[in-house]
Amino acid sequence: MPGCAGMYFHPATPPEGPAPRFALEQLPWREYWTGVVFNGEKVGYGRLRIEPDGRGGHWLEGETAMRFTLLGFEKHVTLRSRDRVNPDLTLLELDYDYTLDGNRLALRGEVRDGTLHVAATQAGRVEQRAFASAEPVFPMSALALLPVVRGLEIGSAWRVRVFSGEAQEIAEASQRVVGFERSEFLPQPGWKVTTDLLGFGASTWYDAQGLPQLEIALNGIVISYLETETAARSYLADAALNRREVLLDLSVVKVPTPVRSPRAVTAATLAIRTQGRLDLLPRDASQRCEADAAGVVCETSAVPFAAGAAAPGSGLEASMQVPRADRGILRLAAEIAGQKPTDAAKVDAILAWMQANIRKEAADAFSALDVLAERRAECQGHAWLFAALARALGIPTRVVNGLAYSDEWGGFLYHTWNESLVEGAWVAVDPTFAQRPADAMRVKIVYGEGALELAAIADWIGRTRIEVLAYR
Repeated sequence: MPGCAGMYFHPATPPEGPAPRFALEQLPWREYWTGVVFNGEKVGYGRLRIEPDGRGGHWLEGETAMRFTLLGFEKHVTLRSRDRVNPDLTLLELDYDYTLDGNRLALRGEVRDGTLHVAATQAGRVEQRAFASAEPVFPMSALALLPVVRGLEIGSAWRVRVFSGEAQEIAEASQRVVGFERSEFLPQPGWKVTTDLLGFGASTWYDAQGLPQLEIALNGIVISYLETETAARSYLADAALNRREVLLDLSVVKVPTPVRSPRAVTAATLAIRTQGRLDLLPRDASQRCEADAAGVVCETSAVPFAAGAAAPGSGLEASMQVPRADRGILRLAAEIAGQKPTDAAKVDAILAWMQANIRKEAADAFSALDVLAERRAECQGHAWLFAALARALGIPTRVVNGLAYSDEWGGFLYHTWNESLVEGAWVAVDPTFAQRPADAMRVKIVYGEGALELAAIADWIGRTRIEVLAYR
């Protein structure tokens, strides 16, 4: 989409007079609906409504729903949000409910004395967290309204601190009004605003009423556009939404020659060409990468490597995704480990238990607790649960995100696995494939289980090529 944008979006002359700017109570509309297109297919809808709170502020009520098919499984994602904000859109209270393949996450919070206090309820457990910020905090829903409230004057720009419920973090967002454009895709010419948050970029075109006519994110992979409530609701009633597996269409990195027995590969040489950040690639004895004229060439190995290799964290910390101190996790880890005499034997026991008890399905989760409750997960859920159980036994374990070769799809798919510190060396462990050590037909991109760490992968998706130069 960025490369072809010049064919479809053209500079235009803005209307005479001041650029649109509205206070929340003066907006000429109170609600809008959008259709959501992912990788060329419509997958859902969104809605935003603004209501006075009776105390001088406003409620921003949002709703998003998406359904699509992946690997034969229907996936369902919903988000319902209510943010109470000041007239300048700074956050006062929040109330969020997420549903992801049947798993639920609820967030309730308020700002007190400059600190955002949030209670997160998931799998029947409640966790209290406090987010201190020296600057005012905005909700995610405010990003669609800030350009309208602050004014669409071309050249104006600002940076704000935003709370992301999905990531449960406060991050910096930047916005800029870059121009006024016309296009056959716009009902009328509009002001173009760019937004950057957590490494994800979006362009939005606003009309004179302050409505977002069109938004293009992730380099055209995700498109949202204004539509009527009737069209949005009827879409949800369609029983055959998104028949193509759009996620795999987008993410698979095909290679010209199939790799034989990829799970048995102990060493490989891979040429990587991508528009993603190559400087993030971990470099250690298991992945040696050298830059060349077009990208990098990486030599990967399944051999365990020195414990001194740098990576974030100790490998024993608890997180929302990996609640290693949860009582249920601790109890199960002790049952699985039994009287196993070594960490290697304990790791093997965890792999065997997961292979027998956790189904491999395209089911997303918020944490290892969801995986344990549902007894099913995709690769990320498997890695989270393995990490939680291993860390509960005192075995330092990282979560690794990158690409692994799939013989079924004839190329590399985005994948999550682990590294555990066993007998003084880090060894790659793949709970999805029950491997210790994991094969070398893979590329590590970034460590971490949180959304902030995973944001770096976004620029790789759909814009990466890999050539397998050699393997054994």
